[in-house]
Amino acid sequence: MPRPHRIWYPGAIYHIVARGNRRAAIFHDHVDFQTYLGILEDVRSMMPFILHSYCLMTNHLHLQLETLNHHIQYIMKEMHSRYAVYLNQRLRTDGHVFQVFLSI
Repeated sequence: MPRPHRIWYPGAIYHIVARGNRRAAIFHDHVDFQTYLGILEDVRSMMPFILHSYCLMTNHLHLQLETLNHHIQYIMKEMHSRYAVYLNQRLRTDGHVFQVFLSI
């Protein structure tokens, strides 16, 4: 049975929790943290949203954001796929980087 579609409307506020696949580290040093924040800002300029708060830790992260005109799935897909490409290239690996949880 497929999961239900995520509820979305302009102004929806989401608490995003994403952790490394198999609880692996997704940030290895200061450069990784800065790269993720750079991608976040770039995506925010492409698909505007309000970032209320964030917390980046070694193997997981929390984002609290409010959507404006773009569905949360497109925002998160763009951010995490770009970061996954970066991290896989940096570590010379391939495969999934994130295991994502979403709550409203």
